Amino acid sequence: MISFPVAERVSATRLSLLRAAHARESKFLIGDLTTPQTETIVTLQKSVYLQLGRLARKDGNLQAAVNSITAVQHIEGGSRGSDEANDEFGHVLWEQKEHALAIQHVEQMTRLVESTTKSNGRLAVLLARNVRIITIRRDCVLMYRLTGLRSPRCERRRRSKRRSIEHII
Repeated sequence: MISFPVAERVSATRLSLLRAAHARESKFLIGDLTTPQTETIVTLQKSVYLQLGRLARKDGNLQAAVNSITAVQHIEGGSRGSDEANDEFGHVLWEQKEHALAIQHVEQMTRLVESTTKSNGRLAVLLARNVRIITIRRDCVLMYRLTGLRSPRCERRRRSKRRSIEHII
């Protein structure tokens, strides 16, 4: 697997070439019209940013991951956002120990998918994430009730949740 610093340099080169190609293609466009070529270039830009964000998250560079997601959201132009960008944002929130916000984000995406006529596959993925999160919560509560002890993971989760609630208040 390629290291993050190397991937960052390669991605910067790719993005520079894609921006140049986009500028060249959009030179002759009128208004918001797009061509298949510009749509392909935009799709490639988003995929490069998302891949860079994944590598940054796996490397522990969460700020670079957030920056990549922000770049994708900027490219998407304030729309609801792609499923891939929303998924990556949820993963980054979880890695930042913002569990309450990650749960809220997944629940919000679930409600949005339920309200639209999207595929059931996407809804299944989101509901599976909710079940995983609920299972972690239940296991922590059950362990505390049975033994009076908290596991390190549950204790970190509890402190993180308290901090995020204090931050909101």
